[in-house]
Amino acid sequence: MLFKTLSIKKVFHVGTMNPKLRSSFNIEQAKGLSISTNPREWIRIGKGQIAGEFNSLFNPNARFALYNKSKELINTLSEYALDKGLVMKKQKAAVRYYDDEIEEEIIEYFESMSDAFDNFDEDADIENVDVLIPTNKLHKLMQPIRVDEVNPFRALFSLYVSEKYSDYDGVWHNPQEICVLKYQAPAGSIFDHKLKDWTQHIVEESELPDFIEEHIPKILTY
Repeated sequence: MLFKTLSIKKVFHVGTMNPKLRSSFNIEQAKGLSISTNPREWIRIGKGQIAGEFNSLFNPNARFALYNKSKELINTLSEYALDKGLVMKKQKAAVRYYDDEIEEEIIEYFESMSDAFDNFDEDADIENVDVLIPTNKLHKLMQPIRVDEVNPFRALFSLYVSEKYSDYDGVWHNPQEICVLKYQAPAGSIFDHKLKDWTQHIVEESELPDFIEEHIPKILTY
C-alpha cells in the first residue's frame, strides 16, 4: 500500500476561496485549497502570511491520501515525475546537524562541497548526494505555490494522487502532531475539482476551534 487513507469530514481554510488569488505561502506544498482542522495553530505558524475570511467546509464522505516518506512511495513519485519531466537529477552537498531547539536532525543542501564548507566547520557531517530538483514544468503546474528545490515530493504527491485516484478529495499531512516551532499542525489540501462536493460557509473567528477532538483524522481500514 503506497499510502493510508484518512476520513476527515470538517476542515477550515483561512483566506480567499478564489484559486486565482491564493497566496504562495503553503508549507505543505500541496496543489489545491489549503485546509486544516487546526486553523488557530496555522495562523500562528504563518506569522501574518495567513489571513482573511474564515471558511468552514464539510463533506461527510471525504477521503484524503496521507503523505509518507516510505521508500516505496518516494520511488513511485520519482519514476512518475521523471517520466513526466517534472524533476531532474542533480548532485548537491548535504550537511547534517542536530537542532537542539526543535530536537530534530536537519539537512541543508549546497551547490558544492566548497559552498558547504564556507558555511560550516571542517568537522561538519558533509557529503555529496544525488537529489531530484523541480523543473520549470513543475513550478508552472504548482503556481502560485513555491516548490522546495531539493525536496519536491509533497508537491509531486498532490499531483500524483489527483491524477491517479479520482475518488480522493485531496491529500493530508501531519495527521495529529502539533508543534509551532517545527511549523507542524494537521494540514492538507482539497483538489480544486473536488470543492463542489463540500458545503462551505464563512464563520467568525470566535467560531474557530482550539482543537476539534471529534474531527481528529481517522485512518480508514480500506
